[in-house]
Parts: sequence; structure tokens; C-alpha cells
Amino acid sequence: MLGGALALIAWIGAAELLGPCPCDASRLAELLIASARAAEAQPAAKTHPVGFVSPTGPGARDEAFVNGLRELGYLDGRDIRLVMRFADGRPERIAGIVDELVRFEVDVLGVGATVGARAAKRAPTSIPIVFAGSSDPVAGGVVRNLARPEGNVTGTSLAVGEGFAGQWLELLEEATPHLGHAAVLWSSSNPAARRFVDEIRKAARKLRVTVDVHHAATAAGVAPDLPREGR
Repeated sequence: MLGGALALIAWIGAAELLGPCPCDASRLAELLIASARAAEAQPAAKTHPVGFVSPTGPGARDEAFVNGLRELGYLDGRDIRLVMRFADGRPERIAGIVDELVRFEVDVLGVGATVGARAAKRAPTSIPIVFAGSSDPVAGGVVRNLARPEGNVTGTSLAVGEGFAGQWLELLEEATPHLGHAAVLWSSSNPAARRFVDEIRKAARKLRVTVDVHHAATAAGVAPDLPREGR
């Protein structure tokens, strides 16, 4: 074990691979319905195809998305037809999946994480796009302004505000008596992650905590670092 109290900060930027949390997925359902209603009116009898792209595999997030739609009164096969696709932790697959759903002509498209939102934004389509789980959609080039996103893209952000990431270390310091040493794993797949690392380092200097920073561009790169930090 490293000297002092060791705390491991969550993999920064992993939203690109891990996707939105279940609470974000439920909120995504609400935003999708609002976007679909704002789009051009369709015949009432039509069962509207709703696209959903997850950077992960099937699990709690897509279940929360389906439950959120159900709570709003929209059932798959009755009011809507869900077209769900999963990248299984491989962000390089997302652009192709988005293109597939665009060709499918869904009425509205929900995507997880910054990498999904960027892929959807680049697609040549006017389909309403709603993203969830983006660390910083402005830094990620998804929208130019959070308050007034332009075009056909809108969604929710995980972290907004200067110094937000530094608060993660502050919370660890409060929860861990005599915290002296922390490790940070971050992914360059998220454009906002580098700023978050800088904010954590700034907070570490203030708190007099030593921080070891490790980079992992993909999920496969995380495993080699974890055992070493645990020794």
C-alpha cells in the first residue's frame, strides 16, 4: 500500500465508455419525449421509432431508460418502437451505430456520453438528438452553449462549473481521515478529462495530498494500473 491513506478517484473520462448512470438514463427518457413532441407532428396512429445508443452493453442504464419512458406513459410496441443498440465498451463502434439508426429513420435519437453525442451531431440528419452522461458538452464540441444549445442537439451534463473536479478530492479528504496519497485514472477519450485532472492537482496542492495520475485511453488500459496501486 502506498504511504498515507490511499484513495482512488473514479476513472475520469470513463463516461465515454461507461455511459450515463441510471438516473441520467431516466432523465434522458423525459428529454427524448419532449424533443419528439417539439419535432414536426406525425399522424397520431403511428408507432414512433425511438433510437437509443449506449456506449456500454445492456444493463441498468437502458433499463432505467425504458422505465422512464414507461413512467411517462410510453410503452414499447404500443406508443413507441424502441431501437436499441450497444457499443459494448468500444467507442469506435458508436459512429457506425448512429449511422445505422439514422438510416432507420428514427423520430428521435438518445445517446450516452460525449463520444456518442459527437458522433450523433456529425451525422447528416435533422433528427432530434438528446445526450446524457456528458462530462462537459461544451469542451467536447457537442454544443457551444449549455443554456441555449443550437440545432437539433440537447441533453444533460455530469459536471459544470470551474473547480468542480477538485471537489471530488475534497470529498475524499473529508471521508478519509488523514488522506495523504490519492491515485487518479483518466481517459483522453473525453476532451474534458484533462481539465478535470488539472483541477484535482490544484486541489491536491491546497489540501497537501500527493496525487499519482495514470492515463488509460480504453477500458483495457485500466486493469494494469489497479493491482499496482493496491499493493
